[in-house]
Amino acid sequence: MRTKSDARRTPRRGRSERGEGIRSELQRRGLSEEFARAVTAQLEPFAADLGRDQVDAVLSGVALAYGVHRRKVEAFRRAASELDEVQHLLGCVGTELSKLDEAVEILAAYAARLRHHTSPPPERTLH
Repeated sequence: MRTKSDARRTPRRGRSERGEGIRSELQRRGLSEEFARAVTAQLEPFAADLGRDQVDAVLSGVALAYGVHRRKVEAFRRAASELDEVQHLLGCVGTELSKLDEAVEILAAYAARLRHHTSPPPERTLH
């Protein structure tokens, strides 16, 4: 004879098996394990009220949304990586420009010194 505690265990076991099926199906469709668990926790209470085709449609929708989201995240990561590279390159260009500026200042000082030392003597009138 079933007791009250047995009645409580049976739905949990069925619910757990259903949840495991949903989770494994989501993972088979390309979702990460962590995300599949989170979605399963949200879908499991409603899955009992839905038919197999409806559950399949929901899982397909979740998998499609996850795929779109994953592509957007990957594109964002690539853009962030490219931005980091551009920032690094601009920093290198800035460093080289500083070196060039210093070299131009040195050349300007050298040219001024040459101008001063090689200036023609003042004109003298001999008579």
